[in-house]
Amino acid sequence: MGDRSLDEFSTPAERAEGHDGDDAADSPASDPTPATPTMRWSPDGAACAACGATASRLWHAGDGDAFVCADCKEW
Repeated sequence: MGDRSLDEFSTPAERAEGHDGDDAADSPASDPTPATPTMRWSPDGAACAACGATASRLWHAGDGDAFVCADCKEW
């Protein structure tokens, strides 16, 4: 079987309108929701927002921007 042109898979109306078949590229981009970190790691450790202990891993406390150690995290 030989190679086929991609034009064979579009309709005549799409070709006349200049439609390239990529609907995602034709629609305006929306702003994505920024990712929310759930854990922070520091090689030197950082202070827990709840108890002040130094820990290399701090977990998002669930309210605001506070990060807490594993002992203070409500699992």
